Amino acid sequence: MTTAPTYLVDFACYRPPEELKVVATEVEEAGKHWAMYSEEVKDFLWKVLLKSGLSSETTFLPKAVHPCHNRVPDSSVPTSLEEARVVMVGAIDELLGRTGLSPAADIDILITSNSIFCPTPSLASLVVNHYKLRSDIQAYHLGGMGCSNGTIAINLVRDLLKARPNSNLLFVATEVVSYCMYPGKDKARMVANAIFRMGGTAVLFSNRPSQAASAKYVLQHALRVHTGASDASYTSMHWSPDEAGINGIYLDKCIIEEAGKCIDMVMRGITPKIMTWQQYGEAAVHVVSTAARQLLAAGSSSKAAAAASKTAAAAEAVAAAAAAVAPGGSGKRGKAGGGGGKTLALVATSASASVLSSSPEPPAGAAKPAGGKGKGKDEEEKREPVKQQTAEEEAASVDAIRLEQEARRRSDNGTAWCGPSPSPASAPSASSSASSASDCGSPPGALSPAPSETAAAAAAPAAAAAAAAAAAAAVAAAAKGSRGPRALLAAARSAVAGAVATYRPDYTACVDHFLVHAGGYAVLKGLQSELALPDAAMIPSFAALREYGNTSASTTWYALGYTEACEGVSRGQRVFQLGVGGGMKGGCNVWRALRDVDGSTHAAWRHLGGRRITEAELPRGITQDVVRHARADEFLAGVGGARGGAKAGGNHFAAATTDDSGALLEH
Repeated sequence: MTTAPTYLVDFACYRPPEELKVVATEVEEAGKHWAMYSEEVKDFLWKVLLKSGLSSETTFLPKAVHPCHNRVPDSSVPTSLEEARVVMVGAIDELLGRTGLSPAADIDILITSNSIFCPTPSLASLVVNHYKLRSDIQAYHLGGMGCSNGTIAINLVRDLLKARPNSNLLFVATEVVSYCMYPGKDKARMVANAIFRMGGTAVLFSNRPSQAASAKYVLQHALRVHTGASDASYTSMHWSPDEAGINGIYLDKCIIEEAGKCIDMVMRGITPKIMTWQQYGEAAVHVVSTAARQLLAAGSSSKAAAAASKTAAAAEAVAAAAAAVAPGGSGKRGKAGGGGGKTLALVATSASASVLSSSPEPPAGAAKPAGGKGKGKDEEEKREPVKQQTAEEEAASVDAIRLEQEARRRSDNGTAWCGPSPSPASAPSASSSASSASDCGSPPGALSPAPSETAAAAAAPAAAAAAAAAAAAAVAAAAKGSRGPRALLAAARSAVAGAVATYRPDYTACVDHFLVHAGGYAVLKGLQSELALPDAAMIPSFAALREYGNTSASTTWYALGYTEACEGVSRGQRVFQLGVGGGMKGGCNVWRALRDVDGSTHAAWRHLGGRRITEAELPRGITQDVVRHARADEFLAGVGGARGGAKAGGNHFAAATTDDSGALLEH
């Protein structure tokens, strides 16, 4: 029985009224009436704001905790419920207005998400009551799930729809800022006051066949990981009281590092599923060329060099095979990671490990293994003499060495998973990206590929497996003819074991749009570094951070809204959604556009009029780490990291600053 696809029909992000905008200079003056105010607190919050990537004029706060509207912050349950109602109903109303659905008749499943504020009755019940939903509605509220839940909850959405065919599911995510306001003076809890802002999203999912024609996207992949078994990960973010007993969101200095570990696991899991066939070949080349380098390092004889040459030649054979079976030609996107066998990279690892695990016979003249029996005279006489290389074989060896050196150069220039980013010159052109986008594999029920592409994709796993096995056999054969076979084989096995894990493809070749959790400047820069993404791919996420701040589970949906409204999403393009948050939890979703998407109806981005935000308009630069604010020099003088002048960005998953606030400033 075929499972019905999970369709993303439409979504809406809430835009608060203009009167709730946070203008930092006005808030600074009005906040002097608050009991928590002090010069030290003011300076610290300014530092965090300036380094966070948030605009000092465009984000929003609810009236209850807005200094310009309330002389005393109000975090009571009634005011928090009112904020939740305003945000959720605002987003849902916009969504229902665009889809034309009746909430009472057309919603079968409801999921609400809010981490800190979990009242009784639940926020899900609040929505049921407001819209008078049916009595058989399946309603669930997800609490305490953190910023990642806007992404990882899609895993639950898919499973619920799988269990209930022909259904519509409404997902509503927000974070009630009123309830989270921290009125104390612990810096580890004050950071949240500076970066979390008012916002929310409502998303309509469906597995009804009737929605296929109107849906925007279909879900291709959903993956989630949980690193909470680690104490450091589990305690890096939590809601707890300070020494004075005042509750607040605690953000540890290690949270950026723990987020990096979590995302690393996510990307290792999703990468084989989204790679192109050409990238499978590159991964196999990486496996074999790594083994070749180990052989060169371990053996000093001419036979060792010849062995490495054969290995490199095998690697080139794998690359050629991968290019030959790639649907639509080399470099175009096939049904990567689909059914029909393991990916080429994983097959190469398996085959190599299998062949290399056998103990080879020592070459002539080698010492006999302890306890083993030597060969008799007759058997020695039967041994074939070593053949001299012909001119053609010698030329092939020279070419193989050149290819191996080229593979090593590529590896050193950025193909390693955690290595340096690829050079800009290696980025695909717009024409190649458009070409590859048009050749994506198709989800069930939509955008069927041409018959020739389907046949090529079906034959690809077997051909790739054969090529990888041949390459692995070449590695083993080369090692058998080398001096010190046991040492060489051990080195080769070690190389193969980690080669696939250290291969990092160019993600812009297999994904068209990226939606990264806008938790803060350091989070975005760290994730950009982890994926080696160009600055242009990060603009939607930085734009969401600039305009709306950290809206918790809604950030990636604001980024998708910007992408649709200002960049455009075309039929067949892939959208990659990546989230991370407390727990530590992380996950990703890969969506395929079923039609050209019109984003002009998004109220959250209508104020831009379809105009793209440029890197120069961001509060803190991406390419050059520059804080663009008139008061940057005033508050950031002597602070590590960015300031009013230009400074190249570093590793934002590492400890960031050296002033009294430490790495907390870099959230």
